[in-house]
Amino acid sequence: MTSNNNQISGKDESGLEEVHYRLNGALQTGPKMQIIICKTLLRLPQSVQDFVYENCMFCEVGLDTGLCISKNWPGPHDWLIVLGSDADESVIAHEIAHSLKGHKRERIWSEPDSNEVFVQESEACEIVKQWGFTGPGTEAET
Repeated sequence: MTSNNNQISGKDESGLEEVHYRLNGALQTGPKMQIIICKTLLRLPQSVQDFVYENCMFCEVGLDTGLCISKNWPGPHDWLIVLGSDADESVIAHEIAHSLKGHKRERIWSEPDSNEVFVQESEACEIVKQWGFTGPGTEAET
């Protein structure tokens, strides 16, 4: 995974390649988003990285935000993280936090007025802040 981004070179480049390799087919995104996902993972605690490698897959669609879905179809990954093409590291980390906490978004869709939406969004935002991210993934939206 070679990038034209001048901020990636040497040790960082090998770290990105290792993350990309460990995701092993779990990236259904364009090359630019793959780099952003890999950079995000490098900033996460090792235990969270390991969780992602084992449990998450990523796809990129025309959303204006991110979405984490607990999938209920056969396959090696339990969580599908759907990203808009403008998702930054904080949004990716936010969706990873939802999967890590086991937030079942599809359950609360059936109850849109539920306070659970706010609770889950706030919890994910706090986790992302603890991991050191700033940006839209740290701001609770309901």
